[in-house]
Amino acid sequence: MDNKVILTTQNELAEIVIIGAQKALAEYEAEKAHKSNCRRLTINQVAKRLHRAHTTIKKYVDRGLITVTADGRVLESELIRFLDAEK
Repeated sequence: MDNKVILTTQNELAEIVIIGAQKALAEYEAEKAHKSNCRRLTINQVAKRLHRAHTTIKKYVDRGLITVTADGRVLESELIRFLDAEK
């Protein structure tokens, strides 16, 4: 990585920081909106849909094959991604 010195004004730096923060916030809000629009399934609901045992789905989660939310639920979009990856 090259170490370069970049000269800028305080106003230009502030503008760069503000634009970066606005972009990051917009991406965060878009992801949050997407997740809130997705149906959230319990491990049991996923197991029933896939015709597999609860423990099998838990193993998939533990192995990282299926990602869960902080509250342990599976987004429907995640289930679709998992099924597509299995094909």
